[in-house]
Amino acid sequence: MLEELEAIEKNKTWELVNLPQNKHPIDVKWMFKVKYKPEGTIFKHKVRLVVKDFFQNHGIDYIDIFALMQDRKS
Repeated sequence: MLEELEAIEKNKTWELVNLPQNKHPIDVKWMFKVKYKPEGTIFKHKVRLVVKDFFQNHGIDYIDIFALMQDRKS
């Protein structure tokens, strides 16, 4: 998880912002996966931090996602 957080910070994938007044944060969760080699041995462990975007409301927070971190859009 620390490697993923470091990569997020290094790549400037996310930007920490203050939550606007009268807004509720959207939860995030860690997704874990084990990658295997063709012979069945473990190749590596992968982890991703994802937003539980199913809590979004149409017309309210589809463009901006307020969570612990916010996706930076260009």
